[in-house]
Amino acid sequence: MTSKNLSSLISQIKNQNKQEKDNNCFVSTTFKTEEIIKMISDSSTKELIFDWDIYCDNDIKKINKLFKNIVEIGKPVKITLRLNKIIDFDLLGIQKYVGNNIDFNFSFDQQGYTYDEFLQLNKKLNIFLNDIYSSMTPYEKYMIIYDKVRKFKKYKVLDNDNFEISSIIKNKQQSCNFKYILDNDYIDCRGYSLLLETLLNKVGIEATAFGFDVYDGKGNILGGHARTLINLSDDKYDIDGLFISDPTWDKDDHNLKYSLLPINSMRETIYGNCNETSLFDFDETETTSSKISRLEKPYNKTLREVIIELVNKIDRNESENLSLLEDDVFISELERYIYEKNNIIINEKNK
Repeated sequence: MTSKNLSSLISQIKNQNKQEKDNNCFVSTTFKTEEIIKMISDSSTKELIFDWDIYCDNDIKKINKLFKNIVEIGKPVKITLRLNKIIDFDLLGIQKYVGNNIDFNFSFDQQGYTYDEFLQLNKKLNIFLNDIYSSMTPYEKYMIIYDKVRKFKKYKVLDNDNFEISSIIKNKQQSCNFKYILDNDYIDCRGYSLLLETLLNKVGIEATAFGFDVYDGKGNILGGHARTLINLSDDKYDIDGLFISDPTWDKDDHNLKYSLLPINSMRETIYGNCNETSLFDFDETETTSSKISRLEKPYNKTLREVIIELVNKIDRNESENLSLLEDDVFISELERYIYEKNNIIINEKNK
């Protein structure tokens, strides 16, 4: 290939990439339906990308209205959604728009999926729930799911045969990512925790997997670990609060040591700090402000946004309520919620 032809090819690729970029639209949470519909109608936008951190009920209603209008237009549009939880797929009700002019694609857990691939993944997960019935209480559903997850398969991590970062990442995914763990022989603590989170979410029990560092008695990091934070309420069994479960190590049928641990169990010195437990764990020696000041946050987020996302992981309704509050009452309502989930009466604390 001559240098002239090579230059021409490079120019074509650049122009194609620019055209594809120009046809993309990153949809913010404040989007206006009529503006996006106009861009699609004018053929200036051919792909919508939803790179959102949470999907609240009001957001889902707004997105569904947009999808309905896109179907009515009839022009082909590719829609890519980043899902933070697999339950978002169910809540968005995307099935009713499939077969029209929308080509759905998904990003979950750093993996890409077509609609059919994600549908198959969802079907595999639903098989775990075949013996869960609506007549069961939340705790009864939890126990069946927890038992299935802890017995799913033996803990096994794919050994790294070299030290290339790409190989290490790929091998790690084999034991913790849904794209692999449902079908292969590998699963690690994150895989167990994510599977527990997902199945509980599907039966209406809000939960989230979380990770943290583990230390030895001398303060040296031994490695990382993952568990699941669970928001469980059941009047029949007098259960109400936030709990931690660890299906990775609960293999003894006669003595479940790691099921529904109190959230304050994460205070042990061998466990490193994590946002999920440090925010929701009640400690009378701390103020809510001191809890918040310890939270780790990305450079592009405010502490308020971080808190709302943390609450959303274990209580979608409460996160939506908090998101609507003015700053002057936000902290007091967050404090009330933390006390409530720890079964603390506020007046008693203030005596």
